[in-house]
Amino acid sequence: MNRNGEIIVIDDDADDREIMGELLGSLGYTNKIVLLSDSETALDYLKNANVKPFMVISDINMPKMDGYQLRDKVLEDPELAEKCIPYLFFTTSGSPETVSSAYKLSVHGFFQKINDYKMFKEALQKIIEYWQIADTPIRG
Repeated sequence: MNRNGEIIVIDDDADDREIMGELLGSLGYTNKIVLLSDSETALDYLKNANVKPFMVISDINMPKMDGYQLRDKVLEDPELAEKCIPYLFFTTSGSPETVSSAYKLSVHGFFQKINDYKMFKEALQKIIEYWQIADTPIRG
């Protein structure tokens, strides 16, 4: 994990991407915010050897390849898995089955999208603060 790396947001909903980008940008961290609209583009981006992200925030329900499938691909790729990237789901569906499926993929966090702007911002800040001090095999 590269604490100074990009925060990658993957969501097919343009409004949700924009809100997440605004919220993350308003927190004042120096991390570059990368907004991607689909999992295939995200996978290509993550496979770039020069990309060493801080974290991935992904929706689950997306066309082409859903968030679960993307997480599988990241775990299956030895070079991506070695980057030790915190991988979080932010989605609208919070059913017990959805949450269980996410954690079976060793996801690092599961959150429902929050409609309250202030609460959403506070949640993102707490998540970032947590991962900034968490120990991982790769520190940067």
